This record gives sequence, structure tokens and C-alpha cells, in this order.
Amino acid sequence: MTRKLRGLIVPLLLILAALSFVCSSPAQAADHLEAPFVRQDGQTDINDVYIFHPGSPQDLSRTVLVMTVNPAAGVNSPTSFSTKCHLRLPY
Repeated sequence: MTRKLRGLIVPLLLILAALSFVCSSPAQAADHLEAPFVRQDGQTDINDVYIFHPGSPQDLSRTVLVMTVNPAAGVNSPTSFSTKCHLRLPY
């Protein structure tokens, strides 16, 4: 790679990084162990929920739900989800 080309790539990468930061939209983050009752019983902590249609956008016949729970399993709570907590997903 020539010195001139290398001298152009670095500023270009910096500009692209700045643009990606400025032009990106804010995202909501998960709230791992933030609620007071969840700190007492980590088995009830729901972290992230993802819902999407797999495959082509035109095929909406299937829906996938992925949910992560209990971020500190084995550290501040057992490794199983609470039997006292019921999750209802209306559809």
C-alpha cells in the first residue's frame, strides 16, 4: 500500500466513524438487575426480548421470540427461572 493511499484511508475511517456515531439512532438497553425486587430475587429478571419474523419479510406466517433471563445465574441466584413468576404473552 502506498504512503499516499495510507494517508487517505485513516482520515476516511475517522470520518466514517464520526458519521456512524452522529447518524445512529438511540437504542434502549436492557435493565439487568436494576429493579429493587429483582435485586432480591434474580430469578425473575428478564433481560432482553427479541421478536422477529424469520426469512423473507413477505412471509409473516411464523414469529420467533427469544428472551434472555437471569443475568447473574449462579452468582446471586439459582440457575433456574423462578416458579413464582408467571410470564403471560398475549397474542
